[in-house]
Amino acid sequence: MEAETNLIVLERERYESTRDYAIRCLSYNIVNLHLKPGQLVSESIISEQLELSRTPVREAFFDLSKSGLLKIMPQRGTRVSHIDLDLVEEARFARWAIERSIVQQLSQSRTDYDVVELRNNIEQQKVCIENNNAAQLLLIDNTFHKLLFRFCQKESVYNFLKRLLVHFDRVRNLNIERMDMNRLISDHTELTDAIEAKDEAKSLEVIDRHLTRVIDDIHYLKLQYPDYFVIKKKRTIASF
Repeated sequence: MEAETNLIVLERERYESTRDYAIRCLSYNIVNLHLKPGQLVSESIISEQLELSRTPVREAFFDLSKSGLLKIMPQRGTRVSHIDLDLVEEARFARWAIERSIVQQLSQSRTDYDVVELRNNIEQQKVCIENNNAAQLLLIDNTFHKLLFRFCQKESVYNFLKRLLVHFDRVRNLNIERMDMNRLISDHTELTDAIEAKDEAKSLEVIDRHLTRVIDDIHYLKLQYPDYFVIKKKRTIASF
């Protein structure tokens, strides 16, 4: 597989270091599958496309290798890591366990403002579906869930989770274009209705369903994209 030629170059934020900018751009491209699992990436090409020196790009490569998004192979180059379903499940479980508590708290403490903000977000999701913009839909979907944390004064917890959630989001990006996107709207609307009604039991029922759907979808995705996933070797049981 040749080195990348389709990198999406993001606008650099004010006061953002070159290293952080390189990390953000590479993470965005990997999570959104512009850089595909198994694809070769080159420091020199990335540096040229981002208009950076090699040093911050090299530092970004090292950082993303620790996150499991890149695989650095001495003397052989660097590739985008294949999707490891063990990491996907760890990320999904962590998000479900924490977000379940967030939803439970919000069902008891929500304000009218919180509900209005959630419904405004849902309207933005509907526009994405009308325009068949799956990438933007996923971004706004993530904002919806971030709002839940913000309303409970737990936004720093969400930011802590983001590093792990990149593995979960790669699968979600694969899935969102294949699934019925209206299913997402339905789940978010039902959750918002339950939060507005302060119906804790219903809120938990919806978030449980919403954050476990991907488990059922993974088998289908592996069939559709067999080259994207880590192939696990079967363990052999020694006989005595």
